[in-house]
Amino acid sequence: MTTPTPPSGKPARSGKTPLRILLVDDDKDIREVLGLIIEMDGGVVEYAGNYYDALSCMESTKLDLVITDYMMPRMHGLYLLDMIKDKKPDLPVIMITAYWSEDLEAEAKRLGANMLLRKPFEYKVLLDAIRKVL
Repeated sequence: MTTPTPPSGKPARSGKTPLRILLVDDDKDIREVLGLIIEMDGGVVEYAGNYYDALSCMESTKLDLVITDYMMPRMHGLYLLDMIKDKKPDLPVIMITAYWSEDLEAEAKRLGANMLLRKPFEYKVLLDAIRKVL
């Protein structure tokens, strides 16, 4: 994957406090690339490689958004989504997955996901999704 160039257009929050986004994915390379994209756009990224670290971060950090992978060891993203919405129902969540299906999308929306992105996606799709959700 090539390093993206900074996106053109206005930042996610021009003139305001940067967005604080929790990025949850068991794949370190995916976390780093997506985190770089968000940081280049002016966001502040917290990283979690598993559900336990994600829930811990959520409890200790004021977040504007959670982006989580669906397929992770020990707990899939739908269960994490349900736990997030139970603790912080107004916290927006974007789920990302390479295992998209209509059933998964319906279940994610039922549990409160604001958006489901299919991997692979262009970095602009991620930034547009963040702007749309917030």
